[in-house]
Amino acid sequence: MGFELYSLLERGEIDIAFALFEKPMPNMIIQNFYSDPMVVIANGNHYGSTILLVCKI
Repeated sequence: MGFELYSLLERGEIDIAFALFEKPMPNMIIQNFYSDPMVVIANGNHYGSTILLVCKI
């Protein structure tokens, strides 16, 4: 939904959005509202696929 929100802002269909990532855009103020530290833990290859775990810290 992130890129769609920026498109709606550009077209003037919405005035404010809460996206998951920052996309620099001319004529707009992009500001971090909230962030939550996270880490990614990887455990090598297991049967041909990588196992990943994303945790909040």
